[in-house]
Amino acid sequence: MNDQKNFIIPIYEVANWPKGEKSTEGVLGEVPILQRGLVWDQAQIELLWDSILRGIPIGSIVLCKINDSIKEQVKDKHSQHGTHFILDGQQRCNAISLGFKEFPTKDTNDSILWLDLDNSFKNPYSTREFLVRLTTMAHPWGFNKSDDARRLGVGIIRAEISKIKPIPSDDFANIERFKPYEIFPFDSKIPIPMSFLLSADENSFWEDVIKLLVNRKESWAALALEFIDNDKNTENKKKIQQAISCALKTNIIALNVPETLFSISNQENSDPNKEGITNIEHLFQRLNRQGTTLDGEELIYSMIKSYFPEIAENIDSLSVKKMPSSKLLQLSIRIALSHKNGLKSKYNVSQIRRITTSLDISDKDSIINFIKVDLERVVSLVDKWMSNGDKDWGLIPVLKTSIAISSPDVYCLLMYIAWKYPLLEDEIIIKKLIGITLFMHWFVDDKNEVIDIVFNDLKSIDDYSDIIECIIFRLKNNNSTLSYLKRLQNVEFLERIINIDLGDDLTRWRWSSCKVNFQRENGDKENDYDFYIDPLLARIKGNRELLLYAQRHYLRERFPLYDPARKDLWKSINRPWDFDHILPAVFVRGKWDSNPFKRFCDEWINTNGNLRAWPFEDNRSEQAKNTSDKMVESVYWQNSFISENEKNGYSDNEVISNNEKAYNFAKSCKSRLIRIYKEWYDTFDIQELLIEN
Repeated sequence: MNDQKNFIIPIYEVANWPKGEKSTEGVLGEVPILQRGLVWDQAQIELLWDSILRGIPIGSIVLCKINDSIKEQVKDKHSQHGTHFILDGQQRCNAISLGFKEFPTKDTNDSILWLDLDNSFKNPYSTREFLVRLTTMAHPWGFNKSDDARRLGVGIIRAEISKIKPIPSDDFANIERFKPYEIFPFDSKIPIPMSFLLSADENSFWEDVIKLLVNRKESWAALALEFIDNDKNTENKKKIQQAISCALKTNIIALNVPETLFSISNQENSDPNKEGITNIEHLFQRLNRQGTTLDGEELIYSMIKSYFPEIAENIDSLSVKKMPSSKLLQLSIRIALSHKNGLKSKYNVSQIRRITTSLDISDKDSIINFIKVDLERVVSLVDKWMSNGDKDWGLIPVLKTSIAISSPDVYCLLMYIAWKYPLLEDEIIIKKLIGITLFMHWFVDDKNEVIDIVFNDLKSIDDYSDIIECIIFRLKNNNSTLSYLKRLQNVEFLERIINIDLGDDLTRWRWSSCKVNFQRENGDKENDYDFYIDPLLARIKGNRELLLYAQRHYLRERFPLYDPARKDLWKSINRPWDFDHILPAVFVRGKWDSNPFKRFCDEWINTNGNLRAWPFEDNRSEQAKNTSDKMVESVYWQNSFISENEKNGYSDNEVISNNEKAYNFAKSCKSRLIRIYKEWYDTFDIQELLIEN
């Protein structure tokens, strides 16, 4: 076989590559280590299949023959039968395979591709000819029919779920989320799994489809059988069969690039330490600029994997349900080289290249040794510390992942402590450590500067009992002018500063009024307010993670399978909860400013005090309802972290026109805001921690 021969491959043969089956021309595509994971969204997958069914060309993929020198870069170490690397087109290959994948027959969260047999839809926002529908773990009911496949409206979800499993309208918050194979795309009339159609023989097409449907008990199967049996659908059936035939005849061009692209470039060959770039990096960067955009860290991770193929499997397995693999690798390198460079904030591709090509192999050995020998223990220990056995004060997965993604310096410090002090099991010290971790994550601005100083101090500390005192000292005394501990204020202080009174002129109250209260109590310390108190109040009002921590027991029980480390599930659209306004925003937003207390209520309506994390299925439905109407059970108030004394303020809709009702609403929001902050402050004994240190 000519190594640079291009191929024309039927898409059904591409779909068989994950099964280890070669194409007619002997090609079996494998994903190399340097390729990224799945990043296509629902709209891209659905529109690709609309193109395939219509005969619209879907572009080419790029392959490179696997030889002995680059064989170690196959992504799946358990599958060494590939003949070619897929350098570009992985997302299309995955989307193609999804259409041919057999309908799940066991308990699984696998995504499913469907086709709506009813072709009479009209949507001014869609260019689709065929309604291809995707159902996923995060959206087992599918998406809407627009080209951008937006999140499905709650009204449709609730109506369809009620047909499948009758549930009282006030009990949707307690339903167990369905898996994709248990339901179907709700925004469709006659859905059928795409694989049922693609597996049917051309000469007995509808007969074969009927055989797959006839013994199924689902409502969608009955609708499909009714559609097939109806003579009025003859033309539509003919159109669908032609589209499936078109799909099965669709070929994809595979461009075969030379193996020399995996060799060293002239730039590197002339000077290994020069900030040049390898041929394979050139190819990967240029190809990926044409497709779905990679963030910088993903691109770096892909490059690093091409240099360190032997560590990729460790990284990928240990990152599951914790953080993206790219993030864990960066943190691992920082720890492995900390003896030389400190906890350096990040390593870029050029720096990694110099490490791998240098005649001095000590850095490379340090990285490989840490990942192979120490990383599993370190990551497990950090996760154990933060989880606390998934009880009491332990963090829920989304908070643990958020620290790794949003505050990598803080997470890196935890990893370093776990690495240096493997025998740290003192529950009191661990609890204090996680409490301070959350403070740094939520309230410290220049985390890298503080962590760097703490790291330098810890290098000379052998007794882990001194860790907390060291961190506290540096939060108070660091190289910046800020003493971050001044952002740690107790509940009594907040009660005084956030001062509202029924006798005040509420029409003039704004959050900026807190500054006046502060100066009245503390004198003219404007800098103190601007640097410490104002940022504290901003986080108390708007940091949703404080709210998630307050509701941790409910969220842990309600969403036990949610994996925030998956990039597709990290997006807010794919999280199983939404942030619901306790007092519906419709009673405040969009109203005329002539309502005397409208602007006062604007100050509170979108704060944590008026929000709760709530199942998406139950949120945004009947938004004009009174709070008391949608919170019919006492457990709803409890799960929403609303106390008995706060209920009254959320239970009246006339807040923008009535002085007392506006006051009661703000009073409840203030109380709940402070209690949300207090839940973290008291749970981790922050006051005692400050006194001790």
